[in-house]
Amino acid sequence: MERAGRTHDETLSETREAAGANSRGQWASARCPGESERALFTGFVPVEAATVWLPGEKGEETFGLPAFREFAERSAKRHGCTDLRLPPAG
Repeated sequence: MERAGRTHDETLSETREAAGANSRGQWASARCPGESERALFTGFVPVEAATVWLPGEKGEETFGLPAFREFAERSAKRHGCTDLRLPPAG
């Protein structure tokens, strides 16, 4: 995962969503102790990694969004954050 070069305010104001994905990356957000604004977790998965499918599976992504979701879930837990909002699957 690479850290996106955008600030929390730039990403949220541009997308107007607490979580999502586009051609530039994925973002998730959560409420963290002692913070008035949602924490932003961002990542970039290369296009070729985001579109690899398991043979014989029906639309199950092997790396892209599942890897980002795991990163965001672990990060939120490590920082004691709650109300994690993740990009929609698919």
